[in-house]
Amino acid sequence: MVWQIPLILSITFGYITQPFLIKKVAQLSSRARNLVWQYFFSALLATTTALICGASFGNKQFFVVGIIGAANAFGCYCHWRAVAISLSKTSLFTQADDLTALALGYIILREGKFLNPLLSIGIIFCLGAAFILSYAKSHSRQGDKHYNIFIWIAAYSIIWGIAMFSMRYFALGGMSILSFMAAWYEGSFCGACLVFMLSSKKEKGEPLTWQQIPRVIPLAVNIWITLMIVYWVRMLAPITVAQPIWQVSEMILPTIVGLWIFKEFKELHNIERMAMVVGVTGGLIIMFSY
Repeated sequence: MVWQIPLILSITFGYITQPFLIKKVAQLSSRARNLVWQYFFSALLATTTALICGASFGNKQFFVVGIIGAANAFGCYCHWRAVAISLSKTSLFTQADDLTALALGYIILREGKFLNPLLSIGIIFCLGAAFILSYAKSHSRQGDKHYNIFIWIAAYSIIWGIAMFSMRYFALGGMSILSFMAAWYEGSFCGACLVFMLSSKKEKGEPLTWQQIPRVIPLAVNIWITLMIVYWVRMLAPITVAQPIWQVSEMILPTIVGLWIFKEFKELHNIERMAMVVGVTGGLIIMFSY
């Protein structure tokens, strides 16, 4: 199976359907409780699937991935806080996670060896489009007073950048998808419980009713499926190849969702449209040059 197919699937689940589901859940009351229930259902799915299929548990890799998963839960909480303020702005100012993953791929895994002239051009197009979009939005939203959003974005970007790198690292180390998923989401569930314990009374909110709990199930299923596909891509393609495509997709697609569905701002300017075209072009170049 070529790597482009799971990459497209990951973009569909991760940057088209998932932003819509996250926005819905992030705006609900009892945010910290919803986080716990989301990871409970994801951990239940991942662990049950791993047990049925005979995946390995309890080794050193499993423990380390569980710790990273726990940190991921805090990153997810930070992401929800940012998305609750603005989905479109969150997608446009998220750069550090991709750049962190790319840097670790270059330095530790020495993935610069995969670069060729055409692939390099595609990466430059994607990175350039991402920075142009960020620059354009930062200047067109100067009146926005939601400064706290940048703290939340910075926090989850650093955590997720390291997490993205770890997926490639453990994939190259031979850890199976199902073992990784179980370790990741069991750790994330523990991390979510810790976030809940440390949250303010307002963030915890009122206990959820049995009618309210199922609202997080679609998101839990979506993130479980998305992560499986992302790990699949990590097994097939270097970070230097896949990450720039995810980076530009992460900025463009949730921005469109925020624009058209949640009406977060009126229109895109010409420079933003041009940057999107450049980004899509760069992604296509990468997909056909590796």
